[in-house]
Amino acid sequence: MFIAVETWRDDFEPDIRKSLINNETIALYESEIASFTQIIKELNLNRKIW
Repeated sequence: MFIAVETWRDDFEPDIRKSLINNETIALYESEIASFTQIIKELNLNRKIW
């Protein structure tokens, strides 16, 4: 299963104009990861189905 999520930015490279140790930047990454893990939990994608 593939799920596409449009974020309107390059998620593979951090923005070089922003500090990665900034609390706001860290909170953004944490919220995105939490969203993805919520999708996994909601769809029960962590079950072994074979």
